[in-house]
Parts: sequence; C-alpha cells; structure tokens
Amino acid sequence: MMSWHGSIGTSAHTDGARPLPTRARGAAMRREEFSDLDLVILRLVAEGHAIDSIARELNVSARTVRRHTHAMRDRFGARAPIQVAVWAARRGII
Repeated sequence: MMSWHGSIGTSAHTDGARPLPTRARGAAMRREEFSDLDLVILRLVAEGHAIDSIARELNVSARTVRRHTHAMRDRFGARAPIQVAVWAARRGII
C-alpha cells in the first residue's frame, strides 16, 4: 500500500477527455495552488483509478478522496475530476 506522500508516475491518458470550460482553461493555475494530496489524487485519476481504488491506495477514506476531487472540480468549473487531471497534466502540474 502506498502512502499519499509517495511518488507516482506522471503519465496521463488524455484521449476522449472533454476540455475544461473556457473559464477554467483561461485560469493561470500554478502547482502551488494544489496540496500534495490533491496532486497525488489527480495523478491517480489521470491513470484511470476509481475513487475507492484511490482511497485504498492512499490509505484514506473514499469520502476524503471525493471531497478533494469535488473541490478541485468545482474550483476549476469542470464537470468531472478527469478534466482537471488532464488539464493539470497538459500544463506540467502533474
């Protein structure tokens, strides 16, 4: 089992992902605006892991993962966490 402090690969599968709304795409987001846990969750989301799988991998509750993914989604005006993950990957944040 991996701690959420662990390192995870940065590859992201972006085929078929919808772009973020214009409001989010135009935002100048920086790596500093994400917590370490946000970044790990985004990497796992980008790799295709489900919420429950991410929770088990990081040894946190599924509720914690949902809270982080929903907050990131809402912050960037995305419909789904994968949109935020793809956007962050394309900008070299994850």
